Amino acid sequence: MFHRQIYRGALRLLLTAFLALGLATAALACPNCKDGLQSQDPQENNYARGFGYSVMFMLSMPALILTGWGVAIYRMVQAEKANSTMNLHENAIVEDK
Repeated sequence: MFHRQIYRGALRLLLTAFLALGLATAALACPNCKDGLQSQDPQENNYARGFGYSVMFMLSMPALILTGWGVAIYRMVQAEKANSTMNLHENAIVEDK
């Protein structure tokens, strides 16, 4: 029963995402980047390149933050498993004596 609810929720999310992406119009580059790339002035090309790098940096931050949280949670779970296993072994040793 619970698995069906998860499956339905995931299916709804995917359908919504596909509809949103399918109905979206093409995104245009920001005017500064577009004009900077078309110009021959090296200073304007540097501005455009800087804007491009800043966009890539901003887009990568959520992924890096979520990855960091995921790694931290994974390590905490693994440490708790190791700790509980060690406690089980210690309890078994105490009971044997």
